[in-house]
Amino acid sequence: MGLSIEVRKFINSKLTGEFVDVTLPGELPAKRTEIRDVQRDNAAIEASKRRVKELSAAKLTADKAHRAAQETLRKTNAEHERCAGELKDCEKHEESLRPNFEDAKTAFEAAKRDCGEKRRRMDIASKEMNEANSARRRAEQILHAATAASEAPDERQKQSLEEQYKQASDTFELKRTVFDAAKAVYDAADDEFRTVKSRYDIANSEINAAHSATKAAQNAKNILSDKVTKMTAREIAAKERLDKLTAELEAEEIRTVELQGSARSIAPRYESARFHYMESGKGEPLILIHSAGQSLYTFNKVFAKLAHRYRVIALDLAGHGYSDSPSFFDYGPEEHAEAIVRFMDAMGIETAHLLGYGMGACFALLLAQLHPERVDRIIAITPGGLTSEMPTSIKLLRSGIFGIFRRSTFSRKNIAKLIDDSLFDHTVLKEHDIDQYAEPFTNPDVRSGVQRTVMAFDEEDILDKLRSVDSEVLLLWGDKDNWRPIDMKDTYLAVLRHANFMIVRNSGHIPQEERPDRVCEMVFDFIPAGYDVEG
Repeated sequence: MGLSIEVRKFINSKLTGEFVDVTLPGELPAKRTEIRDVQRDNAAIEASKRRVKELSAAKLTADKAHRAAQETLRKTNAEHERCAGELKDCEKHEESLRPNFEDAKTAFEAAKRDCGEKRRRMDIASKEMNEANSARRRAEQILHAATAASEAPDERQKQSLEEQYKQASDTFELKRTVFDAAKAVYDAADDEFRTVKSRYDIANSEINAAHSATKAAQNAKNILSDKVTKMTAREIAAKERLDKLTAELEAEEIRTVELQGSARSIAPRYESARFHYMESGKGEPLILIHSAGQSLYTFNKVFAKLAHRYRVIALDLAGHGYSDSPSFFDYGPEEHAEAIVRFMDAMGIETAHLLGYGMGACFALLLAQLHPERVDRIIAITPGGLTSEMPTSIKLLRSGIFGIFRRSTFSRKNIAKLIDDSLFDHTVLKEHDIDQYAEPFTNPDVRSGVQRTVMAFDEEDILDKLRSVDSEVLLLWGDKDNWRPIDMKDTYLAVLRHANFMIVRNSGHIPQEERPDRVCEMVFDFIPAGYDVEG
């Protein structure tokens, strides 16, 4: 895919022209192809040199990681050995306490049985004493009754009653003596029992404490054993990574980069893929990065205006627009960021300003985090991924059942509705704009690439990584954005070190479509360097 020379002249010369009239298919003239062939060869050589430097740096990093893993493994092994020694000490202490505990337990059980036996005897004596006391009371009652009768009992009967009473009283006194003796024995046994029980309780507490210490030491040993296993695996992985990088460095050769019209072949993951792009203007490079589900066409209204000040390059991401959708590509945020870096290599761009929209803004910010030396300033227009406010058809992109709805989601009718729902000014997009947005989705590989990009996008993970971004960042947000409300800016302002924020008034989710002039003014103010074709 390419741009006609007439179209390039149109973009470079017509200051107020709109990119909507650009026809993406076409062929470059032979002369331009020859020039690009020379540029290709030079870029390939430089890219190979950079590749060798990258591999060397990666090898040094891997070597450092290997040494760090070895040192950590050594320390972990030492800690494991120390913990194992503590476990042995705890086990020995527990075993030393066990005989005392067993003796105390035996004495406790014996005292408990003895106390129970003496208690039983005391209870028997108490029962017998109570029976004797009852007999004494009965005899006394009979005597008193007989005395109180109208006729006093004869001497013989009275004497018999008195003897019965005296006998009952003697029996009672005898039984009481037996009871007192039994009670004294029981009290002594009970005191001994309490003393032995106290010793048993102390021994039991000591053995329980020793057992708990042993269990804790065992748990610590098990944790360290797992850590040793994991660190060993990390050490092995670091060694394998080091060996792989060493082999790659030794086998590295000059790699050529294929140029074809306005598309270049770059090599994410060391395999070739064509990236479709548009380029215009001169001066400091400014790379435009679209969001998931779009193409470079989303910048059609700002492309020519920005080219008055900068060397503007808009590209189709992997799996989007007219770029390849390689099956080997992972389509994660970091992979897209690395692919943009390799695209810069192929274009001979050492450093550039970045303007990203939606997920593309996040890719730009990640690029600055991964390769800070390749990025100057960043304009991030409504950065982020899916939200609850977005239509269900878009949120389904993250669902495993999305394949059933893929064709209908990317139909021209649905795309037209989705774009219209995202706008504040519903008059800005025409039928031919919808055609340009929808046309790439006739390719099933593009539909798949878009879904894989959305499914791999984790905004929380990206935000955590952006804390180290050192580039100057300008956040732009439409004040009428219903899909990603303006208060979401606070999340990015909280993690970015050098971020400014500006509102694009009377704009929805796509400010560059609704208020292109205002967006360009904000870019010019933020990146004042460059040139002016009018001057």
